[in-house]
Order: sequence, then C-alpha cells, then structure tokens
Amino acid sequence: MIPRFSIWFIAGACLVGSANGTPPPNILFILMDDMGWRDAGCYGSTYYETPNIDRLAREGMRFTDAYVNAPVCTPSRACIISGQYAPRHGIYIVSPEPTDASAWQQYQRSTAQKPMVPVANNKTLPASVIGLPAALKSAGYVTGFTGKWHHQPDPVAMGFDHHLQSKKSKNDPKSIYELTRLTIEFMRQHREQPFFFYLAHHAPHVPVEAREPLIAKYRAKSAPAGHLPEYAAMLQHADEGIGEVLAALDELKLADKTVVALFSDNGGYLRKTAVAPLRGGKGQYYEGGIRVPLIIRWPGQVKAGSVCQVPVAGIDLYPTLVGIAGAAPSPSHPLDGESLLPLLQATGVLQRKALFWHHPLYTFGFDQPPCGVIRSGNYKLIEFFEDNHLELYDLAADAGEQSNLVALLPGKARELHDSLKGWRNSLNAPMPKPRTGMESPAQKPVPALPKKTNRKQAP
Repeated sequence: MIPRFSIWFIAGACLVGSANGTPPPNILFILMDDMGWRDAGCYGSTYYETPNIDRLAREGMRFTDAYVNAPVCTPSRACIISGQYAPRHGIYIVSPEPTDASAWQQYQRSTAQKPMVPVANNKTLPASVIGLPAALKSAGYVTGFTGKWHHQPDPVAMGFDHHLQSKKSKNDPKSIYELTRLTIEFMRQHREQPFFFYLAHHAPHVPVEAREPLIAKYRAKSAPAGHLPEYAAMLQHADEGIGEVLAALDELKLADKTVVALFSDNGGYLRKTAVAPLRGGKGQYYEGGIRVPLIIRWPGQVKAGSVCQVPVAGIDLYPTLVGIAGAAPSPSHPLDGESLLPLLQATGVLQRKALFWHHPLYTFGFDQPPCGVIRSGNYKLIEFFEDNHLELYDLAADAGEQSNLVALLPGKARELHDSLKGWRNSLNAPMPKPRTGMESPAQKPVPALPKKTNRKQAP
C-alpha cells in the first residue's frame, strides 16, 4: 500500500532558502485546547498570567481577528491538518462513539426531536487528504507530534514520522510537563535537520487540573466575573510549559531558526472562563466560539511586536507553513486556506474577500442549531437554517454582536447571503432538511434507555 503522504510534490525539488544556501526554518506549532480569545495577557487579560505567551507576542505577530473553522475540537483540528473547509472532508462536530451506548442514544434522541434532519458527520478524514505533516515531510522535514489528536486517521497515517505518546502523572496537570519534555527531547534529537513539531496541549480544556499552591495564588487575587482560580492556575501551568520549550530553543541555539505558531482549537468554554466583550463561547458560531488567539514568531521575517487585524483562519496555517518550507501543493489536494506570508512579511495583502462556515447539524452538548456564516470585511452574517432568519453584525462597531443590522442594511445582508449560498454551492455543501415525520428508521427517535433499578434479592 502506498503511504498517503508519498504523492506530495516539491517546488523545484528544493527547499526554501536553497538559493542562498540557507536551510528552511524549523516549525513548532503549539495548539491549545479551549483557550479563549481573552485568556492571555497580550489579549487583554488582567487576571490570568501568561508571561511566555506574552513574550511570543512581543517577539512576533499577534492576530486580533483569527478564527477557527468550527467551534469544537474535532472539526477544527481536521480543518487545520487538511487546510480545507469542513464540506470537503465532512467532519462537522464531536459526536459520541457508538460504543458509548448511553451517550450515543442520548445524542440520537436529542437530535431526533429537533425540527431538522442533520447531515451525516464523518469521523475520519478522507483518504484523498494529504495532511500538513505529509506535505512538510515530503519537503524534507522530520515530523513529530505529541498530545491531543482527536480525529482519524492517526498521526502516523497523516505523515508524522514520530508520534510521541505521553504518560499521565498525578503531579502533572493535563500532562503539560510530560508533553513539554517530549517536545524538547524531539527538538534536541533533530536539531541538525529541519523539523516540524506539533505540540497539542490538553489544557486548558476541562476537567480543570492544577497544583494547589498555584490555585491558592489565584484565590488570593481579585477574580473578574467568569474567571476561576483553578482555571487560571491550569492556564499558567500551560504557559510555564511553553516557557520551557522557548528556553530550550534558546539553549539549542535554534530560536532564530524556528518559526513558532500558537493557536487554539476553539473559543473559551464559558463555564470555566469569560470571553467578554465577545458573545457566546465554545460550541457556538458567535465570536466567542470561533475567534481565538493566534501568534506567529519568525525571527528576521516577522516584525517583533506587530499586530495584524486582518481576518484569518485555521485553514490558512497549512498553506502558510508549507510556503515557509518551500513546498508546492499537490494538484490532487485542493486548499481552501490562503498563505499568510504577505501579512507576516509585510509584502502584500490577502486575495480572498470572505471567510465561510458551514454547520449542517446540531452540536452535541451546546445550544447551536444548523447555520451558515460569512465574514466579509467588518461584516458578519449568520443564516439559521431552521427558520431562515438572518443576523448581520458590524464587528468593528459591535464585537459583541448585540445589534442585528438586517433591517437597517438589507442590501448588505442580501449581498452576503448570496455570497454564502454561492460558496455552499461551489463545494456542494450538504444541507439539513426539515423534519417531516416520514424519515427513515435511522433518523427517527431512539427508544429511551431503561431506568436502572436496585434490585435486592429476597432474604
């Protein structure tokens, strides 16, 4: 069987920088889990302490309007690794495993009571997908991964040479320091060749895990509404791990040769953190669920302390990192993202006019009905499929999405709605259908689980 990563093509069969004899830079990609847009000091937090993430922002470019392509982890990560919008690969939500009978039946029952029949949800990227690590591997990089993956196929099948699996420890919250150790070990072992390492933290996702002394420190501080000392401590542990990785790059004299990108897989979980002034949170398509931190440090190429307000998305990371490596995309693998190199190097602007989202089902565990979204310039339109109503917001004036402008700006609403429908048509995006009561057995309500009883044997 031919490996799925063996059909990548390299631009000119050479690496970036070969014209002047310099090797391409290493790439370290750090993905946080559920880190909200305002969770770092450099994004405005005055309660959480994130000095190492703040250092990355001082030394690189901070994006104010960076988006995930879905507000939950599995589809968001699939979009990052494929560089494609969800309608291409069909992964839209995190759905329970059929082996978990209780959760699976609960999911089926809750969906069957909704007014629309959702589309099918994939759990595995199609075999045609050439993943980001495969692209970089074919460009001459040694590739490694550790942490949370959360979709199929597994990391090795997607092109990682090394999948470093961590061991849980009682004294290591969310395995932060074990993942840190594995990352440093990989960089030390492969310091002599270009490497791509993907560090996917489990933090600050629930359940909250942190050491008591650090929790006590935050209990002694005055916490704003929606901020928990335990969460703050967990986030600081993750920041400390990032600091150790940055220190290792300095020690190995690799800092000037390494691109470091930090991103989150979705917005903050509102039961544990706050994302004000944004509306909504994880699982929702309002700004709090899809706008996240993004910082990219690239010494000598990205101006230190720069800030970019251009809307960008997770799908852009694939063409950006592949472009840094000097590889050319395979014609058989279409990319929906656009390289951010013109923004990073201050040499130009992006060509696209809008970003799009497609959510043709119900999000399990979150109050998010089927919808479509477009952001073009400062305007954002949400189309709700159940009743076809529209919401239009000017994010420059109303980041909290409080004033629906559809009635005031019907022409702009119609323009964006037409663009959104045109985009869906271009990708043959599947749409949910109104429930009629005539659905197939698989689409009808699932019988309730029998209640548990405590039966005692007769004496």
